[in-house]
Amino acid sequence: MQTLADAFRNRRAVALPSLSLLALSLSMLAGTAAARTYAFPHVFETRGRTSDTPYTFDTTMFLTYAGGVACVGGVEDPLSVSLYLYDDDGSPMRSTSGLDVCNPCTYPLGPTHRKESVRVENLFLTADEMPNSLTGYAVVDVPGTGDDVAVSGFIVNAHTSAFDLSVFGFEPTPIAAAANKSAAFTCGRVFTMDNLLYSPGTGGGTSFTFDTTMFMTYTAGQAGTPSGGGAAVDVYLFDQESGELLTDAVGTPVCNPCTTNLDDATRKSAFQLGAALPGGAVISAAVSAVIVVSGDAGNVALQGFVVNTHSGPLDVSMSAAPLHEVTAESATGLPPALLDRLGLRSYPNPFNPLTTWSS
Repeated sequence: MQTLADAFRNRRAVALPSLSLLALSLSMLAGTAAARTYAFPHVFETRGRTSDTPYTFDTTMFLTYAGGVACVGGVEDPLSVSLYLYDDDGSPMRSTSGLDVCNPCTYPLGPTHRKESVRVENLFLTADEMPNSLTGYAVVDVPGTGDDVAVSGFIVNAHTSAFDLSVFGFEPTPIAAAANKSAAFTCGRVFTMDNLLYSPGTGGGTSFTFDTTMFMTYTAGQAGTPSGGGAAVDVYLFDQESGELLTDAVGTPVCNPCTTNLDDATRKSAFQLGAALPGGAVISAAVSAVIVVSGDAGNVALQGFVVNTHSGPLDVSMSAAPLHEVTAESATGLPPALLDRLGLRSYPNPFNPLTTWSS
C-alpha cells in the first residue's frame, strides 16, 4: 500500500512559495480585482527594538511597486495601497489610549515612490503608544489595476543581544479571489502541511522544545470585501509511515477531524499540535496534516509555523511550516481513506499513472 510519505513525494500539488528564515519571498498580486486583497493571518509585535532590547519581536511589511521596470509592464499612476490592522477578535487594532491604528493606513506607490517599509511598532508610536505586546492580523488592499505591486514581510526576533537574531519570513495569502476554488472538491478547498514538529513540554515554559501552530483568519466583510456566511476548518493528522490517521496510545484517532468554525464573531483561531495531542503525548511518527476548508473558503487565510523554545518562554525562534493547496488533478497524493471525504472517485486504479479523477 502506498504510504502517505510516498504519496506526498509523488503529488503534483500547486504549492504556495516556501518561506525562509533568511530570505524574504515576495507574493505578486494577481490580475483580477478581487485577487488584490491579501491577508497576513498572524501578526505580532512586542514593545522595544530588537537592536537594543533582548527577547523582543519586530514585524515589518513591505509594499513594492515594479511597474515600468524591465519587462514588468507599463508605468501606472500612483496606486493607493491600504493596510488594515485588526486585533484577534476582528476589531481594529488600537493604541494604549484607544486610538485606531491603521484603519486603514494608506501608501501611494508608483514610479516616484516604489517601496514602502511598514514597521508595526512605528505605526503605534505615530498614533500614540503601543501595549507591551500585541497579536492580530493584517489585510492589504491594492485597488484598480495594481498588478505590479508585491507584498511581503518578516519578523525579527532578538535573543540575548542585537547580534543574536533570528528572522522569520511570512507572506500574505490571497483572499476573496480564491472563492471559486471552494468548488475544487465537494467538501471545499484542501491543503496539506507536510511535516509537523513537536516535542513534549511545549507551551512557552519548557526549554529546548518544538511545537507547530497553524493560524486561521476569516476576513469576509473587512477592508471593503463582501460579507460571507462563515467557514469551517477541519484538520486531519496522519502518520506519514503508515498513511493512516494518527492515533493515541489506545488507537483512537487524534484528529478525525479537529474542527474550527470561523465567522464574523470568531475571526481568528489557532490549531496547536501539542494541544491536540492527548496529555501532551510523545509523537514517535513523522506527522503530516490535511486541512479542509469549507463554506466561505475563499475568505480564509492560513499560516503555519514551528516555534522552537530555547532557554525560556521569551527566547524562541520560528520557522515556516508551509501549506500547499491540493487541486483535483493532484489529489492522487492524498491517502486513499481521505479521498472519499473529498467526494472524489477514481478509475480504473487510484495509483495507476493514467488515473482520471472526477468530482
